[in-house]
Amino acid sequence: ILVSRQTEKEKLKLVIVNDMGQTLLQRNLNANETLLEINVNNYTPGRYYVQLWGNSGFKETRSFVVR
Repeated sequence: ILVSRQTEKEKLKLVIVNDMGQTLLQRNLNANETLLEINVNNYTPGRYYVQLWGNSGFKETRSFVVR
């Protein structure tokens, strides 16, 4: 999957969790990182959630499906 963002204003924490709420990946993104490619080929089929957290209180969650 590709994770991108429009602005370069703050550091973000990226977390990928599965349907059971288990954290599979956790990564800090620097303010200048605008595009991140994540290999999910080894994930079992199912729904997953990408959560982005910012120091300013920003939070966004998106889902994706691995088939």
